[in-house]
Amino acid sequence: MTMLNIDTLEKDDKILRAAMLKKRYANVIMKSQKQVLGKVFDEKKYEEKGRIVGEAVARRKSKVAGKR
Repeated sequence: MTMLNIDTLEKDDKILRAAMLKKRYANVIMKSQKQVLGKVFDEKKYEEKGRIVGEAVARRKSKVAGKR
């Protein structure tokens, strides 16, 4: 029988929640950055960041699911 470390699970849940919120509000962040920066704004850069965050969320979800 494997004993789960409660602190590790709580930490994983917090990291997962932060990543999920970043992914959920990525469009809002991108639009506000576009308004603030104007012509300097690089949309491709922010789309790449969004893709990376999405992949991180998927990896974290699978990691957390594997521990439970």
